[in-house]
Amino acid sequence: MKRFSYPLSALALSLVAAMGTASGAFATPAVNDAVLIPRHFNDCVVTDLVTNEAYPGVISFTESNMICGGGANLHLWNFSDDGGISSAVFNNMDAFRFGATLDLTMQQVGSEAGLRVSPWWDQNANGYFNVRLPDGEIACFGGVLPFYSFTGSFGLRYVGGPIQLEIVYQPACNTEANPGTIEYKVNYLGVPYASGPLAFGNCTPGEEIHGCYGIMDDARVGGRVQNNFFAGGPADPASTNSASFFDVFFEVDDRDCPVQNASSSWGRVKGLYR
Repeated sequence: MKRFSYPLSALALSLVAAMGTASGAFATPAVNDAVLIPRHFNDCVVTDLVTNEAYPGVISFTESNMICGGGANLHLWNFSDDGGISSAVFNNMDAFRFGATLDLTMQQVGSEAGLRVSPWWDQNANGYFNVRLPDGEIACFGGVLPFYSFTGSFGLRYVGGPIQLEIVYQPACNTEANPGTIEYKVNYLGVPYASGPLAFGNCTPGEEIHGCYGIMDDARVGGRVQNNFFAGGPADPASTNSASFFDVFFEVDDRDCPVQNASSSWGRVKGLYR
């Protein structure tokens, strides 16, 4: 039987390219600014809050007139890819690293601050790389993030001054066999510490549409400051807490999910013309 052959169309060539590179194509937001979200929790409405957003040099929140005896005030910042108009959307297959140098101070009212990778179902108050005063605990928890404690692993406690924090997210294939990983890094008082890559184990039935074994689609990434009126000493109208994030950085990182080989993709395309 005579076999007919056809020249490959531009569409077929496009299919080859798409199948060969889809799992390796970057969709990570091109971060170029930050968005502030002050008073997400606002249990003490009478405080005075001064913010400064000069990305990437500094993002800061200074809160005073801390006269309340309970509750918490939570202030956030998110990365933006549209010049600070809105928060960037991060998805399960994005690959990135980010960080900053945090300087946290408190007087009477307890305070905590750090980085965030917050999941789709709680884009503001979950998924923390957290530094806390007055007890100095440094830990990572919440959302879909693998738990890790620098205080538990190294006996490390924050007592003030600059501390460098960094998160590295690698999606890999976001499968049970090849899950995404996250690594937390600290540099404090000239000494580096790292969690090593920690695998995600999340894949909740009914939520697969948001992605599995990673940060899940529709996440938000940035930082947080929370002043805890239930912690520390008594409320004091003269008390001031401050958190500053210096030298904020964001980088698109490599991904390592194997790409389907070209011969297999080519065979699939040829099958369309038989």
